[in-house]
Amino acid sequence: MGALRLYVKCRRAGARGLLFDGYMNRPAPDGWRIITGSTEPLLSAARVLDSQGIGGRLEMWSDDGTVPRLSGDIGRLAKLTVSDGGHCPLSFRRWRGPVEGVELSTPEALERIKFEVSSMVLTGEVAA
Repeated sequence: MGALRLYVKCRRAGARGLLFDGYMNRPAPDGWRIITGSTEPLLSAARVLDSQGIGGRLEMWSDDGTVPRLSGDIGRLAKLTVSDGGHCPLSFRRWRGPVEGVELSTPEALERIKFEVSSMVLTGEVAA
């Protein structure tokens, strides 16, 4: 079975690093934007999907769609964040609440994503 795909596109540089928009299953502008302005787009998208009861495997692809950059289980990814501890190296730690500044998808986009995921499960493209 396949994985859901998150295509990321760099939006701009922010105070904490590069900010990315994330689009489900197709690169921008054809994909449904699920997150906006995240420094950790895979983890932010996993939290949105997990909050909607969507599980399974999630892959993060660059906007050019050449190769997956990172992947993992949605439920596990949703529980993580990236911490620099004030210095490098970066590490994963437990996520503890909303990330300020990250805009989540609109209710309409979430409904469309849920519909697309349901269709993919029915056709066997991804696991339930």
